[in-house]
Amino acid sequence: MKQQIKQAFPRVIENNCLQTVRNSIFYIFDTPERKCELHQNASGIIHFTVENPLGKEITFLAIDQCIFFDSDQSRCDFAVFDAKCFCFVEIKEMNIDARRSEHLRKARKQLLATITYFLERLKFTTRRIKAYTCVGNSSDNSRGPFPATRATGIEVTLDFEQIGVVLYEKGSLKKFQ
Repeated sequence: MKQQIKQAFPRVIENNCLQTVRNSIFYIFDTPERKCELHQNASGIIHFTVENPLGKEITFLAIDQCIFFDSDQSRCDFAVFDAKCFCFVEIKEMNIDARRSEHLRKARKQLLATITYFLERLKFTTRRIKAYTCVGNSSDNSRGPFPATRATGIEVTLDFEQIGVVLYEKGSLKKFQ
């Protein structure tokens, strides 16, 4: 899959968008510059947690501000994948819950646009494809990662199901296993 990505998106090489990790746990932070980065510091800002208890090879792919730079196209933030599963993730940091539904709608739209774009350029024949919306406030990391829950409601999931993708949301922090 990494080779397919490099061929379809040559920028990943020059912009160092692909990184392989075998750690049992690692964290992803959406920087103020909007390019996601990996880090190991559990006390830092955490937008997404990847749990990997078996230490298998997981690849991190920065998408926004790494593959795509154009402000006209809204794309998701990053993806993580292994030999069996490819997960696209959009992070929406917010301090108040009043606009949560608006942030969720925008995150879903960005995920759908990115996944459709990738499906047109890559072959995902042996992988499950998942999408995660991470909407909330990550400033309180003492709670630990919220478990991902499958999105419900036909109006929310239909577009994703039509392209063979399972959508997860609810909670500000997610796990990938």
